[in-house]
Amino acid sequence: PLNILDACTGTGCVALGLACGLSPETASITGVDISDEAILLAQENLALNSLLMKNKLGFHKLDLLQTPDAAAKLLDISPTWDIIVSNPPYVTPSEYKQLDPDVKEWEDIRALVPIPSATDANAVDLDSLDPSGVGFIVQLAKLAQSIGVTDSKQTSLTGTNIPRLVVEIGGTQQVEPVCQALHDHGINTTEVWKDMAGNDRVILGYVKV
Repeated sequence: PLNILDACTGTGCVALGLACGLSPETASITGVDISDEAILLAQENLALNSLLMKNKLGFHKLDLLQTPDAAAKLLDISPTWDIIVSNPPYVTPSEYKQLDPDVKEWEDIRALVPIPSATDANAVDLDSLDPSGVGFIVQLAKLAQSIGVTDSKQTSLTGTNIPRLVVEIGGTQQVEPVCQALHDHGINTTEVWKDMAGNDRVILGYVKV
């Protein structure tokens, strides 16, 4: 089975969709998140939908920015990883300031804006943050390389057209820096998918040999 990591799993919807939608017993999916509340909600959603699951699925609390600890903990969960999928924080500080209250007041800021691990989520200085919004994705690309996701010799995906890294982004302005980060850390081919509104929304990273 493919070992798939859902980084920033939140409610677990992506991980649950994979565990339900992929062919039976073809994958083992692990969802991780920095938030205790998110992990509890994901576990509750798994319990509610357990009869629909066709593949193994589990959730763990983990701060992926705590490197190299994060890599070590992931390798404790599974000695090999094949694919990382993520709907990560990518909202820029300037965009966050303009978000509607019904988003700001209900979403954990860590789920929206990439902020350093040591930062108090209740006292974030937005003006001190990276204005591009891609900081977390850059770190995720580094993590992917450190756990072997982008190593053509380590995973079972060599010679296939299956992506190694799939990340949601905030639009066209993030395509170039995200693609560059992926190429800097072992990905050699990238593809951009648009959403239903025609905006650049997902980047897929491949290791083609």
